[in-house]
Formats: sequence, structure tokens, C-alpha cells
Amino acid sequence: MRRTLVLFLALALALSLCACARPAAETTQPPDSEAPSEAPSAPPSETPSEEPGAAPTEGPTAPPTEEPSEEPTTEPTESPTEAPKPTATPKPTEKPKPAETPKPTEPEPAETPMPAETPAPTEEPRPSAPPIHPGGIGGNTQPPETQPPESEAPVQSAPGGSVDLDAFYARINGSYEMPAMSQMGDAYLQNSYPGLLSIPCYQRLVYQPMMTGVACEIALIQVQDSADVSAVRAILQARIDAQVDGGAWYPSTIEQWESNSRIAVQGNYLMLVVHADCDAIVASFNSAVG
Repeated sequence: MRRTLVLFLALALALSLCACARPAAETTQPPDSEAPSEAPSAPPSETPSEEPGAAPTEGPTAPPTEEPSEEPTTEPTESPTEAPKPTATPKPTEKPKPAETPKPTEPEPAETPMPAETPAPTEEPRPSAPPIHPGGIGGNTQPPETQPPESEAPVQSAPGGSVDLDAFYARINGSYEMPAMSQMGDAYLQNSYPGLLSIPCYQRLVYQPMMTGVACEIALIQVQDSADVSAVRAILQARIDAQVDGGAWYPSTIEQWESNSRIAVQGNYLMLVVHADCDAIVASFNSAVG
């Protein structure tokens, strides 16, 4: 603004100087070739014909300085401001990658103290399992080779009217609860019932459980001669005594041999039974052969 004002004043001063210089030039004398008119048509006017664009100032004005002494401190407001350059759009900041979570360090397993070994309870000494002899399970405590050899009396066919002891056993086995039983052979009889094979018999059947430690046994005999009944009875009683004296091996089976064993005699028929229902079985035997 200040610069515009200074330029305007300089232009006005220049116009006033031009106006002052023009009348002086007009008052100068004309050249010799031209003679002045004898009588001027009109007296010259004091003022020039052409009016200056502006009246001269009475006092001389100081010539304007070409440049202002002081530059404006601020730029004029009228000057066009430069359009602001578009700011570059900032690039989207990359999302920070999540830091990898450190794997948890597995603690080393602490050594578990070994439990103190509890001393095993001392078991009461029990007799070993009964030896298995040829032809059956269990039997006499005396090994087979130590038994004196005996002559086997042949078993003859029972005469007519005799009771089938094998059928009687099947009826007893189906009427009372019994373990799995099997018929013993001559080798077993030689060790468990020593002397029985030397007595002539019509029927000689001995059944014993297949598992050791079970107190159950049935012996059914029909002798040929009634004079041998007492000998056979003694052999059956010897079998009971041997089992009670330790041949049954286990305390529970020994007790059952002692309390649940019976010997029944009817004529030439004899029976040894070891069973919880021994008395009922004896009654059935007496009824069958009596």
C-alpha cells in the first residue's frame, strides 16, 4: 500500500513539472521567418491556454526518492497469495506386527522322591500244592514209586439186581451243588487208597474235583465178597485220616474233611462222601442200595 501511494505521488509531481515547462516554451520568440502580426487580435492572457492537469504547488516539492527508504515490513495484502501446494497424503502407517509371544519355558519336572518300599507282610507258611499223580489230582503224600506194588483184582460185571453206582453218582451230581468232578484212574487209587485195587470188586468208582484245594470227594464200591467189607471200610477211613493229618494241604479243606466226611455201608456196598450235604447224600445212598 505504501509503495502504491509513493508511485502515485511521483506521477503527480511529474505531471506538474510538465505543466510548468510548457508555458515557458510558448513565450519564447518565434523564428525570423515568421513576423509577428501588427496588432495582436487579443492580448495575451496571463494564464496559458491549456490548463495543466494539476495546479503547481507554490513551494518546490522535494523530488521523490526512486525507492522508498524502508521496505514494507509486511507484504501488501492485495498481492495474490500463492496457492498452497497440496500436501502429500501420508502413507498409511503399517500396522506393527504383534511381537511373538515367547513360548513358555516348561519347568523341568522335579524329581519325585521315590516312596519308601513298604516291607511285604510275611505270609504264614503254607504247604505247597499237592503233587499231581498219574491218573488224578492230589492224592497220598507218599510218592507213587514208594508205594508197594499191589496186584490189581479184576472188576467183574455186577450180578443181576445190583445197583448201578455210576447212575447213582449222576443223580447225586445233578441234585446237589458240586464242583467239576472227574473219575480217577487206577494209578491215583494206588496212591490215595492203597490196598483197594487188590480187593475183588464188582464196582469201584472214585470221583474227585478237578481243582485242588476243594474239599469234595465221592468213592462208591461194591465188593464181591462180604468178608472184604471191613477191609474196604478201613481203607476209606485211612483216606479220611490222611487228609485230616495234612494231606488236604489247606486249613479250610482240612477242616471240611474232618467235619463233612462220612462213610456209609449197606451190605456189600460202601460209600465215602466229603460234601457240605454229606448227611443227605448218605440218606440217598442207603435208600438206593438198601
